[in-house]
Amino acid sequence: MKKVMDTIQPGDLYRKIQGLRTQLERMALSKAPAPVKVPVNRTFNSSI
Repeated sequence: MKKVMDTIQPGDLYRKIQGLRTQLERMALSKAPAPVKVPVNRTFNSSI
């Protein structure tokens, strides 16, 4: 366990996480918005 803990580089992990976060944010912003759903005609549905 000590060997593993000694190899962890907090700065490197932070930079990696920030890079991945930036990629995720770019992907989310470039994605097209969801299409608007047509409203349901509740009057028609209640007659069934």
